Amino acid sequence: QGRYVPDTGTPVYLRWHINGQYHRDEREGPARIRFDPKSGGYSEEYMWNGQFHRISGPAIVLTNQSTGETSGERYFRQGQPSVSQKGIDLAP
Repeated sequence: QGRYVPDTGTPVYLRWHINGQYHRDEREGPARIRFDPKSGGYSEEYMWNGQFHRISGPAIVLTNQSTGETSGERYFRQGQPSVSQKGIDLAP
């Protein structure tokens, strides 16, 4: 499911959910993708049963759409902040 800007068809967000909770197997991609038309950036948010969760990388990835560069990452396991593979705590 998604929401789009009426005049342009530009996505504001795309989402996948089960029983009212954001949910998607991380091998298939993020459970929610949110676009910010003002900044030109977007976030990919990996969730399982409504909680931020990803084993193979960051659960939240912020990207600059113009450059494709990652501007931020947050790591979570089962909704709890986690440390990165490099040992740096990136949780908010």
